[in-house]
Amino acid sequence: MKGQRNKLGLAMTMASGALLTLAAAGCGGTESASPEDTQRNVAALLPGLYADGVDTFAALDGPATAGARQALDSVDRSFPDYRLGERVGAGATHLEGGDTARADGEQLARALNQRLFIAANLESPGYRLRPATLCDAPDDDCAAFLTQHPLWIRSELTAAGIELGLVIGKGHDEPLTLELGLSGATLRLDLGEAAAVIRDFGVEQVPAMSGQLSLTLTRHALRDAELTLAGDRASAVDRTRQGLHYRLSAAPSHLVAVRANLDARTVVARLDLQRLQVLLPDATGPDLAISIGALTGQLELAAATTSVQLKELSGSALIEADGKSVFEFGVSKFDLAISSDGSAASAPLLAITPSFELRVKVDLSPFGTAQEPTPADLIEQSYMLTVSPREVQPASAAPVLKLVAPSATSAGGIKVVTGELGIWASGGGLRVSEGQCLVSDPVTAGENHVVGAFAARACE
Repeated sequence: MKGQRNKLGLAMTMASGALLTLAAAGCGGTESASPEDTQRNVAALLPGLYADGVDTFAALDGPATAGARQALDSVDRSFPDYRLGERVGAGATHLEGGDTARADGEQLARALNQRLFIAANLESPGYRLRPATLCDAPDDDCAAFLTQHPLWIRSELTAAGIELGLVIGKGHDEPLTLELGLSGATLRLDLGEAAAVIRDFGVEQVPAMSGQLSLTLTRHALRDAELTLAGDRASAVDRTRQGLHYRLSAAPSHLVAVRANLDARTVVARLDLQRLQVLLPDATGPDLAISIGALTGQLELAAATTSVQLKELSGSALIEADGKSVFEFGVSKFDLAISSDGSAASAPLLAITPSFELRVKVDLSPFGTAQEPTPADLIEQSYMLTVSPREVQPASAAPVLKLVAPSATSAGGIKVVTGELGIWASGGGLRVSEGQCLVSDPVTAGENHVVGAFAARACE
């Protein structure tokens, strides 16, 4: 092989092949599985689990998202640079679920049972992945890599089914395990073991890593499954470069989950990010520390509706420079529904329940210099964006906003259909009443540079 780059590339190819192997078969097991037991579990479990996983992801480009695409297309007409409608399900466009996915799973299971999980490949600590199994002949680099860095698949029976582990190198590091059972499957990545493997491949300056990530497929019922990406243990990645220490850490949490019910034609996605921290040192300026206290919410899509439902959205974050808070925000819990009547000219409506409140504290003084001082509006200032029901009688129902696209006679803006919208600063603010629009406006002398950039007026 020709240097570290080629060696690492080959290592990734080997790992990809091993992942496919893991996907063909699945902590807690204590009994080694014989070739017959392994083959039986792979044949019985893999095709269905593989199909359920593909079906769940493919549902992002299925009937459940068609209505959401209509609603987001209307947003694109008001803000064409974002192209949100095209992004819905974009990664799942070419996936084929159903019988095709099942047949693919069966083909993979047969290939693994015939080529890997056989008695001739048994060699402690598992089934040896030999060049004849992974390499395209003739491939001297592949064969040499497998000789220098031997790979095995450990196989153990569990109460639920079977557990497989990818064992790498003479140190028998095991960065990946896969559990398979009738109720689902879990693929786990041990970051510490993965770092040890990368170092064994000869890569220099490997970040120190700890913790564990998992991808779980859960079967709730027939044609109703969920994929969950989670941090099972507190995770961290540390790297020192040119004397500067970089760090990424996160508390255990369910990072994201997607559940698809194919018969009900619904998709539900959940976000739950807890206590994420990033340290970004700077040799010439302030060291930054970014802390996300929490970002949570749920997305609901259904074929019977032409709206996007976002439930229980909330979040908080803090950015510090050399230990001093420079930016802090918090969003109170709220629901948001984005809807459209589906017509070519319809503008999107945003219904908020019960209200929306974004609080921001900013102090960018650490970044100012004698030549370019920080504006006063960005030093120890507090800002707030609110969307709420109308306070005067009769009080309005849940507030609704309308995104008005630019036209030949208007620059467009955000219209308050019901309720009130406000932008507030330490010294005052701007109230947009029902029937008015929030529009951009030139900042004049003496105005706050944030609040003064907007005005309340008609926009359609």
